[in-house]
Amino acid sequence: ETETEAEAEAVKVKVKAKVCVLLLCGLPGAGKSTLARKLKHFVELLTPSTRRSAQVSVVCFDDVGDQVAKRECGKDEYEPAVWKSGRIEALSKLESELCTSTSTLAAEQKENEKESKQLVIVDDNMQLRSMRREVYILARKYRTDFVILHLAVSLPEALKRNAGREREGRVPEHVLHKMHSSFESPDGTQHKWEAKTIALNALEDIDLEKVWNELLHRLWSVAVDDYHSPDSQNERRMEGQQINARSSLYQLDQRLRKALSAAVASWKSGDPSLSGDALREKVAKAGKEKKRILEEKPEDVDLALVNYCDLLYSL
Repeated sequence: ETETEAEAEAVKVKVKAKVCVLLLCGLPGAGKSTLARKLKHFVELLTPSTRRSAQVSVVCFDDVGDQVAKRECGKDEYEPAVWKSGRIEALSKLESELCTSTSTLAAEQKENEKESKQLVIVDDNMQLRSMRREVYILARKYRTDFVILHLAVSLPEALKRNAGREREGRVPEHVLHKMHSSFESPDGTQHKWEAKTIALNALEDIDLEKVWNELLHRLWSVAVDDYHSPDSQNERRMEGQQINARSSLYQLDQRLRKALSAAVASWKSGDPSLSGDALREKVAKAGKEKKRILEEKPEDVDLALVNYCDLLYSL
């Protein structure tokens, strides 16, 4: 790699991501969908020629879930199996949106050097960290930035707002209670990928301009770092475990071979009258046991070696 290529790559790494995923999370009734609509409208009203403007799209998991429910069972009431199907389809829709956005903006920039950018708002409860990680991994895959907006609301307030909804949009109370008890708030100190988080109180008036400025000027930066992504960390961890396992098995194999060689020498010297057929039978039995031990991949290799040696000298 030349010095010029290295410099170009360094600059590329520092370039602000063209697409940013803004993931909304909070209990039902916190006002996430309302906030998503208002923020989209606010940003779209900005003068397109200014650096503060951006294209905005919203992927609402509830809307996708309702469509799936009506399609699969003719109604949009809550059912766990249908909810899971709706979530899978919503994630698929989000991935399609990210794929289209990133490729379109890249083509536009190449064609007319226009500095376009797009905000993709993900509207869902996302009460579990594992749910948010699914979206984060998609952001990593398509080299976008990733920011969380946590809209906090108390359980009593969430229950009150939920009760005021139309029947078809109401979440069963026992489900809301369960979501509240299992809710995992974003924690950037323990989980670095959640470090970019905007925390808002659902009971307070939300200043859209302040939210947008914080997102645009402070949080929206480079694309998610692939090296530190959950996927990459897990892949490296798995690879390390496999290397260690292969190394341990290799060492055990060598020790078992040495033990067998020593046993063969002992058989020959201990019984000069031992026939070739009898020796081959002992070696075959020992070889079969050696193969079995390696296939089982024992955690305690020292114990496995001791047991193998006991077998060898019992033959």
